[in-house]
Amino acid sequence: LSLLLISFTDFRFAYISIWLMIFYLFYYILFVRNGIKDLLPLFLLLGLIFILLNFFWVLPSLILGSLTSNSILSRSLFGNSFYNILNSFTVFYPFWTGGYIKWFIKNDIIWYFWIPTFLFFLVVLFKKRDIKVNYFIFVVLLGVLLSKQSADPFGWLFQWLRGNLLGFSAFREGS
Repeated sequence: LSLLLISFTDFRFAYISIWLMIFYLFYYILFVRNGIKDLLPLFLLLGLIFILLNFFWVLPSLILGSLTSNSILSRSLFGNSFYNILNSFTVFYPFWTGGYIKWFIKNDIIWYFWIPTFLFFLVVLFKKRDIKVNYFIFVVLLGVLLSKQSADPFGWLFQWLRGNLLGFSAFREGS
């Protein structure tokens, strides 16, 4: 039901949530618990319920062809020169000055945006991890990798996903 509410707000949030749930399902099956026998029917049932609850907008969009070809999904990638891996690690929007947004001017990262990143790395380095916590470390690193957009390392990945992963073209930029 929470995924349904997310899909009402913005289908891009639902898209990310669905991928995170799929990743967690595979992670759970591979590392936490062996076997898929009793989880697969539940997973398929929940997926079917989600699809049926969203059928009111998915069906007309499929019939009209607006999911495959429209102006929003065909927009070009924006802001490659403004994003880098430091912005991703600190979750700092490049146009933010600390008090207001200054468009198309890359601002320096404010020092206190490094505090959560520093705390995250302290926990990763010194805390004994449970196997379930490793999934969230994976999610954080995946978020950093995708939110840096076309900056190094793996600068080609975001553009490749936009061209090859169904629905990923809805993301015009990495933030």
